[in-house]
Amino acid sequence: MSDELASIPIRSLRKWFRQKRRPLPWRQNRSLYRVLVAEVMLQQTQVVTVIPYYLRWMERFPDPASLLLVSDEALVKFWEGLGYYGRVRRLRLAALALLSRPEWDEASLKCLPGIGPYTAAACACFALRQEGAIPLDGNMARLLVRFWGIWKDIKSSSVRKSLQQLLARHLSKHQICPDDMEALIELGALVCQPKSPRCIECPLNKRCVAYQQGLVQKLPISQKKKPFELFQRAAIVLYERGFFWICPAERVKGLWEFPSFPYVDELKLEEELRLKGIQTFAMQCPPITYQVTRFRTRLIGFLLVERENLEILAHWQRVTWKEIQEKPFSSGHKKLLHMALNFFGGLDLILK
Repeated sequence: MSDELASIPIRSLRKWFRQKRRPLPWRQNRSLYRVLVAEVMLQQTQVVTVIPYYLRWMERFPDPASLLLVSDEALVKFWEGLGYYGRVRRLRLAALALLSRPEWDEASLKCLPGIGPYTAAACACFALRQEGAIPLDGNMARLLVRFWGIWKDIKSSSVRKSLQQLLARHLSKHQICPDDMEALIELGALVCQPKSPRCIECPLNKRCVAYQQGLVQKLPISQKKKPFELFQRAAIVLYERGFFWICPAERVKGLWEFPSFPYVDELKLEEELRLKGIQTFAMQCPPITYQVTRFRTRLIGFLLVERENLEILAHWQRVTWKEIQEKPFSSGHKKLLHMALNFFGGLDLILK
């Protein structure tokens, strides 16, 4: 990548950022803990989804010490809906580690549990105001690849490293500050979007290679994503004399779900259920489709009010109506739980 690449018009960028920046809650009172929580929540999760979770989190856990007073299961329940549940366990460990020393920098932050190069750089840049910390996220990378017209795979480590080196040069030549890093991320998120970039609004468009050469829709280039793997499962929601039966989730530690089994042909599900000792069903739920990384699951729930000959396995747990609502569930089974509560709640009223 040549030294002759265009310089970023910093003044135009700053003016745009002052006018257009979003009033995100983590941009207020930027303590290291608050920025850390926001950055971990934002991993693999959209801003609009994170905002209510962040606000609730800060109300319940305003500082690292408050995380000492909650159980793992309660913490996972609080995180329920954000997914990638390993994040919340590592976040607790990282946040508690902040209590161990008074001063931090990008290098020491990388040693915290679950904190990768980007999160460490973001915390150092936004909370510690560390000069030279470059939080290169996907939004900023996409913007810079278009701005400089880079025809290489945006996901490759060599391209990411080159972008960071170019930005480091700008830091020294043009006195780029931490706020400028955030402005580039914001510009990538709001204007230089993946599929429908709003180039006319962009303060960098006069020097942008992709815009000036009509290549915006062709950049960045990246390798195709691997296809999704589809799993089909049938779940049994047994509500027996005021109690539900649940079991630990198969894929995610710390979560709960309804007992389930894989199936191949939906037309043969009734036959499979009979083989498991179930002759009649209270109700078959509409299919629920949910996704974790590249694994997609199609879940069909069967709501039962009688055990019949269904075998209760040793790892199943019987819980009350109140207890089941306090348990953290995986996303698909959480939707199934809502269906079950609505159905059995109405059924209880009828039977009374």
